[in-house]
This record gives sequence, C-alpha cells and structure tokens, in this order.
Amino acid sequence: MELCRFTDPDIDRLRSCFPDGTIFRPFDSSTKRDSVSDVWVTFPATPFLIGFTYPFPTLTEGFFTLTGLCYIQAMPMVWRILYTLEHILEQEGIDIGMSELSQLYNLPPKMIITGGINLSS
Repeated sequence: MELCRFTDPDIDRLRSCFPDGTIFRPFDSSTKRDSVSDVWVTFPATPFLIGFTYPFPTLTEGFFTLTGLCYIQAMPMVWRILYTLEHILEQEGIDIGMSELSQLYNLPPKMIITGGINLSS
C-alpha cells in the first residue's frame, strides 16, 4: 500500500489531530458521493482547523450516530456548534448527551434515510 504524503501546509498541520499510523491520501475526484468503504473515510478539514481531534468527543459522535450523517456531510457551522457545545459542557461540568439534546429539537433517531430526510416521523 502506497502512503501519500501531502505537501500542503494546512494538511500537514492536521496530521497531529489523528492517531499515529493514520494513512492520508489525496482527494480523488473520481470517487462518487455514494461510495462506501470498510477501510477509508473522508474527513472535512473544518473540525480540525477549529480545534477538534480524532476520535471525536462523545457528544459529537452522538450527533452523527443520531442523525445518520457522515462527517463530510456536516456543514462548517454544524462543526462550530458541536465544538462550542463540547466546550461549554466540559467547562461547566454538565453531564448531558445527544439523546437529551435531541429531545429539545424533536430529532428522531436516524432521521436521515438513504437519499433524503424522513419527513413522516
């Protein structure tokens, strides 16, 4: 397996946000949006540029589990909100998870269905 070394300074800064041994490959424009792999995942740069590291904290992972979204589908503002929530909860010592927060917004589990939003729930 060929390792890919990025030369872009922003990518080099992000390397420290991942566990040792992580293999980085450049974006492949021929990969279709519905491609699924058991061995790789695509990450957006935003969460790491604002301060996240991988693996993501519990609340953030809970958000992606609850909604069924993959990391690359989250817009930059979603990442900023999750990062802010994580820090508020940590600083204030609040023990609350995504299941409690989702009740405030009436988010049903797995609200995302393949190809669209489930509006019947």
